[in-house]
Amino acid sequence: MVKDAAPAEWIAAHPWQKDEALVLVSRSFPIDRDCLLAAIRRGGMGYLGMMGSRRKVRMAFEEVRVAGVPEERLADVYAPLGLDIHAESPAEIAVSVMAQIFQVMRGANGGHLRGR
Repeated sequence: MVKDAAPAEWIAAHPWQKDEALVLVSRSFPIDRDCLLAAIRRGGMGYLGMMGSRRKVRMAFEEVRVAGVPEERLADVYAPLGLDIHAESPAEIAVSVMAQIFQVMRGANGGHLRGR
């Protein structure tokens, strides 16, 4: 592990496992873009998501494509992240994100339990 590393360097150095999730959430587009690129190149995590508007996600994806990331690798990124539960508050958004992480990492379909 790299002590006091920049976020992208830390992501690139971390020995990711399938039972780990990585959620990119910062106030800096360059940090998120660099972390996204590092995460895609490193791989190994069970879930990779990035917070952001559709515009921010589109811009970040375009820049990592230019850096040589193939389209099929971008298809594995959950961005914008979270399930569509019409979340409005920060707490609701957090529930939406955590539910999606569990859904993806456990291979669930996320349907209602009522009909089971």
